[in-house]
Amino acid sequence: MRSQQLVSRHEARPQWLATFPLLAAALYRRADMIDVGMVLGPYRLLRPIGRGGMGQVFAAVHERMGQEVALKLLTPESAEDSQLVARFIQEARALAQLEHPGIVRVFQCDRLDDGRVYVAMERLDGISLRDFLRQHGRRPPFPAAMAIARQLAIAMVEVHRKGIVHRDLKPENVFLCPDESVEQGY
Repeated sequence: MRSQQLVSRHEARPQWLATFPLLAAALYRRADMIDVGMVLGPYRLLRPIGRGGMGQVFAAVHERMGQEVALKLLTPESAEDSQLVARFIQEARALAQLEHPGIVRVFQCDRLDDGRVYVAMERLDGISLRDFLRQHGRRPPFPAAMAIARQLAIAMVEVHRKGIVHRDLKPENVFLCPDESVEQGY
């Protein structure tokens, strides 16, 4: 209780707290922070697997079904922006209409009573295109680059055929899953 009063009286962290990171973490722990093991709707968070500007992605499990998913959760700040939330939910609904092996499946999106907003998606094993490029340098082997470009183009044709425009296509948002049936492995 005392630490909450201290935090509420001082919006900015005092500089001396930088030398005590554990104390700072305890004092500035917010009620809206997300922890592993926490239950959001029907999902229990297992571990963080990614982070972006608008939120965080967790491996989670549907408590009743036992299905493991990737749960993309907006930050509390993002969840306060009604236009951003509307766009987030609209994009999840559009993605849920797509059925293509090169496009992640969306199972559910919801806004909880406490204001948290999430999308539950298929959890994929693999690496982002950004990580692939880091591993192979700026110029990956030509056959691999062509195989990835071909698969990406085929997936985007399906997206555009449904009237959807992907507004954030970048290496961080392209996920490569191992596939033994493809010569390049992805």
